[in-house]
Amino acid sequence: MSSDLKSVSYELCAAGGLMFIRRTVTGGSKTIVQESEWLIASRARELWRRVLKGEII
Repeated sequence: MSSDLKSVSYELCAAGGLMFIRRTVTGGSKTIVQESEWLIASRARELWRRVLKGEII
């Protein structure tokens, strides 16, 4: 029996006044990591707000 369960996590990362969002999907033996572009803090916070509200995934 195979499992289709997936774990999805998001991280808001920051360094040097810039930020990006990292999305990690883990399922079975596979892990996929996606990252947004580096953004100025105000744009990254808006993107993060939309992620938390479920508007984008």
